[in-house]
Amino acid sequence: MPPIKCFFAKNAINYKPNDRITACPRGHGSLAKISDSVKPSDFFNNEGFRNLRKTLQDGEWDTSHCDTCMEREQRNITSMRENINSEFNPNAKISANGKVRYRELKFIELRFSNTCNLCCLHCGPDYSSQWASLIKNNPLQKDDVAHNIRGWVSPSKNTNWTSKQVRDFVEDLNKNFPNVERFDIAGGEPLYQKQFWLFLDLIRDHPNIKRMTISITSNFNVDINYKDFAKKLNKFKRANVRISLDAGKNLYDYFRGGSWEKVEDNIRQFNKTRRNTQLEVTNTIGVHQILDLEDVIVSMLKLPVDKLHHSIIQYPDYLSPHVFDSNNQRVIDEINRAKAAINHYKGDIKYVSAHRMIKSLEKEYSNSKYKSTLLKSFQYYTNKMDKIKNTNFESVFGYKIDEL
Repeated sequence: MPPIKCFFAKNAINYKPNDRITACPRGHGSLAKISDSVKPSDFFNNEGFRNLRKTLQDGEWDTSHCDTCMEREQRNITSMRENINSEFNPNAKISANGKVRYRELKFIELRFSNTCNLCCLHCGPDYSSQWASLIKNNPLQKDDVAHNIRGWVSPSKNTNWTSKQVRDFVEDLNKNFPNVERFDIAGGEPLYQKQFWLFLDLIRDHPNIKRMTISITSNFNVDINYKDFAKKLNKFKRANVRISLDAGKNLYDYFRGGSWEKVEDNIRQFNKTRRNTQLEVTNTIGVHQILDLEDVIVSMLKLPVDKLHHSIIQYPDYLSPHVFDSNNQRVIDEINRAKAAINHYKGDIKYVSAHRMIKSLEKEYSNSKYKSTLLKSFQYYTNKMDKIKNTNFESVFGYKIDEL
């Protein structure tokens, strides 16, 4: 069988928040542990990474690591593997035992901590300290298990890097991995974390810094000096800041618990000194976003940024588009309203990415793996979170949750 080429497997490392190190963002398995070592030279060619590469090289999927991409490609939907291969060259040479040279490490994704200032509805304790506190104060219920509610049913060990680990990590990169060219940093909330700011100060000594790209995902709801932050990013060849919104002005406070106005002001401050940074806003599309799609996309289009980005929620499945069957009239109406609304922005450079967002959702929705139990789980989850957070679904959407 022909090899399954994957840039992530050959050229990347992904540090997960729950003491796992994998090759890619979708990897469910664990190839190494952060608690053992954060230095890439200690694990980049260990047994786990070598076996993953060999399995793919033999033309087989590693189902403990690659099941998400495998499933999407079987449904003729573009996978993360295909997306990354279109952006980077996946042709690094692999030895017979699965090793690759250190110079082939190009891409690193980091989450230094789950420390975060928000508690968003699609998130969980892996990625938010606020969520960890919420679960601690609201013990597991019997129905949480029946509906497989994320966070309560599968608690995980959160990772919080020490300053020494950050220093060890960067020193190892500076010494042994000369061709690292991209960092993707998320959280938690990076701008809320001391580890992130230490990393920014140390990585400037890397030999490839002038050819390096850094991408940071942030909620932009943290109290920092955004003009100074933009200046720090100017030392990289390119920078990309992706502001995680996942809502429009109408939905934002309900879904995220932060301030839309604060995000708007922080964007304006950041724009005053940014030079080589692309600024974009992202929408993780799930049930809430679908039900308020027109306002979500129009609100994003109105912001002074360069681009709109999106992804589709796949997990937890009770927040995914598959809560709805492919003939749900409410969803069809929301999509049509959003289509009509964005036509007023055809002269805006962001229009193309807004149009792409809707087309992607339509394709996902038309390939729905609908199960009636998912809607019941979404309704249960919504009622549970409304009670815990003292919010109200009906006040945001204009109808009761059981009317869906």
